[in-house]
Amino acid sequence: MLNTNHHIPFALCFALFVTGCSTSPTTSDLMRDHAAELSDQVILKRQIAKDWDTGNKMIIDGEKAVKRADRAVRRAERELSRAQADLENAQNQISEGAQLKFDSEQRFRTHFPDDSLSL
Repeated sequence: MLNTNHHIPFALCFALFVTGCSTSPTTSDLMRDHAAELSDQVILKRQIAKDWDTGNKMIIDGEKAVKRADRAVRRAERELSRAQADLENAQNQISEGAQLKFDSEQRFRTHFPDDSLSL
């Protein structure tokens, strides 16, 4: 059979413990809560400011990189334009050279029909 006499002191201790924990917070508890809340706000505000500074630096660095890249693109475009002109000149030179060879062979055959150009 259960001995209920041992359960009574345990129940009284538990009741005292629960009622002791249910007291309302003191003024100092509220002050600490506000301080903790303000501390969290300070930390958050500092992080937000740090993020803003990081974003601002990224913008400044990005703008500098854009300027460098724009200059590089302009240089590359000028170089491409020069290269295209060089290519056109080289192709013209090949065409003119081929035409000059053809004309020379024709003139040679006209002036010297009995001489062979074959080896």
